[in-house]
Amino acid sequence: MEKHLEFPVHLFRPEGCNFNLNDYVSSLLDLNIQPPNMKNLITTNIEKYVKELNLLEEQKNCYIKIYKDIYQALNHEFIKNNQVLIDKFILEHISFCNKQFLFLQLSLRETFCASILEHAKIYGILPDSKTKYGNPKLEKLYESKNTEQVYLQLTEKLYMAAICNTSVHKVNEWMANKRHRVEMGSVPKKSIKRNQDYEDLYSSDSE
Repeated sequence: MEKHLEFPVHLFRPEGCNFNLNDYVSSLLDLNIQPPNMKNLITTNIEKYVKELNLLEEQKNCYIKIYKDIYQALNHEFIKNNQVLIDKFILEHISFCNKQFLFLQLSLRETFCASILEHAKIYGILPDSKTKYGNPKLEKLYESKNTEQVYLQLTEKLYMAAICNTSVHKVNEWMANKRHRVEMGSVPKKSIKRNQDYEDLYSSDSE
């Protein structure tokens, strides 16, 4: 039932997703130096995005409430005799519902990120910078695949973009650069910065 939702197991923490589009914009460009039409476009996109994101959240809560209402409507004696089975059924469907809506939220985020990026390339002022090679979270996902040439599923790209506060375009760039370095046998010695955030990432995942 969930085969197409291939979220990265070792890094699957939905609460770590950054759905704040202001954070993405700040990582992409300096809003203060943008032309007025670009500023207005970004503001309009963020307002639309927030409305649609809130609507998705409301719809998700409605679906989850349906399953809770089903549970409440069941005969108490029936629940008592089938507690394990019922709990399993309800929890599995709520989990599936959460993942389906997470996918929709991630897709919505990427749609607006991609739109802002494309408009920024045409109308905005972007910093002259290349994709940074060192990224602990993407490094960890790449290594977990246990193969030299790693190609991510769409759900993985959407998810990693959200937890790395970037876009799928940048994730694709990073993965292509990583595959090239692996193929050439030239991996920088300090591809990952061993800072406190990196240590926290690994220590929290081992708990």
